[in-house]
Amino acid sequence: MNWPRLLILIVTGFVIWWTFAPPPAPWVEYVYSRAFYRWLASAVVPLSDLSPVSLSALLIPGFVLALSLLLWRSWRRRQTASRWLLLRLGRGLSFMILLYALFIVSWGANYRRLPLGDVLELKASPVELNDVIELTRQLSEIITENAPKGQSRNAQTALASLRKSLDDVLTELKTPVTLPTRIKKLPAGILLAVGSSGVISPILLEAHIDAALPEAVFLAIATHELAHIAGFAGEADAELLAAIAGLKTSDPYARYTVALQLFTQLVGQLPADVQASFLKALPTEARQDLELSRKALARYQQPTLTTLSRNIYDRYLRTQGVSAGIADYSRITKLLVQAKRQGLVLNLD
Repeated sequence: MNWPRLLILIVTGFVIWWTFAPPPAPWVEYVYSRAFYRWLASAVVPLSDLSPVSLSALLIPGFVLALSLLLWRSWRRRQTASRWLLLRLGRGLSFMILLYALFIVSWGANYRRLPLGDVLELKASPVELNDVIELTRQLSEIITENAPKGQSRNAQTALASLRKSLDDVLTELKTPVTLPTRIKKLPAGILLAVGSSGVISPILLEAHIDAALPEAVFLAIATHELAHIAGFAGEADAELLAAIAGLKTSDPYARYTVALQLFTQLVGQLPADVQASFLKALPTEARQDLELSRKALARYQQPTLTTLSRNIYDRYLRTQGVSAGIADYSRITKLLVQAKRQGLVLNLD
């Protein structure tokens, strides 16, 4: 029996089943996300966390180099070009199927879990402009109250506080997951060039942030990426989890960074005159952080690459069951309004 071929057939069947007829969300939630993935993260995260640099960033170039050498060696031993090409295409396709199956098992299945709004039992309700204005006002208050003064910025302490707050929220949700203690920086501009700020490695479960980002943005994006590592693959779900944890954290600077990130997302949805009023009212420190972020984006972002990247990511999200694609990001406004009404976030009164 040809065991490698049998393995490919089994894995291909699994991929087809998962893509076109996946199990119901409650099954994924309780069998995969809260059981298997939790165990997997407890084994993988401590190992990848040992390295201060990205193992993924080291392994990918090494893999490409090794593959290139193997292809060159097999080309030298070829009998005919057409036969060599067919064999390489067949093996390449088999490898891609195996890699995609590994992605699903190691993290990607989380796309099919219950939405966080369902887990939190958020009540569906319409969102009006006044709701967004009120959310923005309360975030502005948090920013003003917690804006860092002088030497009050301590990124290491803030990151530890954000991680602990995420741990606490996950425990409350009865879905605790081992989170990395390290957030790994990628070379300045490599993510910003394609319109992104952070990314995780779905196999090694590493969280990465573009090194060009200013510290305040770095911490807020780190919270979002840690929420992905926690198993919340959907963008809006990860952002809601980061918002709940970030606004509950005991560290003022950490709370400030998350509030500022949410503020920038919401204020852009308001009429121009209301936007201007909110931006003008921000403390000097916040306006300076926003300007640093704007300059980093202006320096590194490439519009053509950003458009291409977003189109690819939109298609990718849809294949993972996120029907809204990249528009899923905008769902955070509705979720925040609903969470606020139930006292889960911005419960300042």
